Amino acid sequence: MEKRRLVKENPFFSFLPPDALEWVVERLKEREFKEGEEIVRENEPGDKFYIIKEGKAQVLRRGKEIAVLEKGDFFGEMALIEEKERSATIKALTPLAVLEIDKETFLSMLEKYPKAALEILKVLSARVRDTNRKMIEHLLHEERLATIGKMAETVIHDLKGPISVIKGYTGLLRRRDLTHKEREEFLSIVSQQTEVLLQMIEDVLEFARGRQHLKPVRLNLLTLVKETVDPMREELASENVVVDVKGEDVEAEVDPLKLRRALQNLIGNARDAMEEGGRIDVNVKKEGRYAVVEVKDTGKGMPPEVLSRLFEPFFTHGKSGGTGLGMTIVKKIVEDHDGKIEVESEVDKGTTVRIYLPL
Repeated sequence: MEKRRLVKENPFFSFLPPDALEWVVERLKEREFKEGEEIVRENEPGDKFYIIKEGKAQVLRRGKEIAVLEKGDFFGEMALIEEKERSATIKALTPLAVLEIDKETFLSMLEKYPKAALEILKVLSARVRDTNRKMIEHLLHEERLATIGKMAETVIHDLKGPISVIKGYTGLLRRRDLTHKEREEFLSIVSQQTEVLLQMIEDVLEFARGRQHLKPVRLNLLTLVKETVDPMREELASENVVVDVKGEDVEAEVDPLKLRRALQNLIGNARDAMEEGGRIDVNVKKEGRYAVVEVKDTGKGMPPEVLSRLFEPFFTHGKSGGTGLGMTIVKKIVEDHDGKIEVESEVDKGTTVRIYLPL
């Protein structure tokens, strides 16, 4: 009775009329496997279909567990309709009892009950969709874990730089023989490195938050750009970088805090690209249904292979320190505004970044 119930509840056979169901039940074989024993092996041919009667089985792909099967679950169905190698290894996680049907018996059933073919096709289609969904979820989970690991590795490594500087200069500040000028200089360095630390932490937090609920305000973008750039002018000038802001009075609905952060990242990147100084031109204009903020520098530019990876998390090019999240965050902020971003760059001729925001 238990065997008949398991077969009747299985989607491969549940649609069969009573006589066909009995025909299948009579031809099923019962098999038992010890804990740890393989039922099927990945990349080996197979011609049998299994329904778990008792116990649990482990599904392994390339040696990694991707699923656990329990009583009533089934596997091996693709081996009945195609001559291909097994896509996974199935191993008994506990003492295991299964019901087994071979390919020859299955094909005989289709000959005897041809209407079953369409129903089985529907079941297979649903199984493939479900398997694809689970596999995508599994891969996304692994990708998230890998990203978190990469984030931790990168951040811990990069945080050591400013922390070491702060520790060193804090020790120097304890000296009693420092002049007032030296003390002010050391305090300034500690303050700068603290800002670097805060910026790196904010980068990581921004990246980890995912899509954010914005607080949009309708404002003049040219005014926002000027208010963002003006506090940076003194520091930029100390590095022989001149910045010029011009353009039209264009209004758009934006989250001012988020957009200001994106602009700060772009200005910072432009500055870093000009080790011996240079010029940054920021232009605000209207193009069709978009407000455009353009940031252009006279820096060293990027080759195509670097440009193609510009928005990858943790990717850095010719820059020591930082998290490698700056442009990733800029792109994220722009896309959160339903906007888009374009970058043009040529080695030794500079880079131009354009942010498009809906009007």
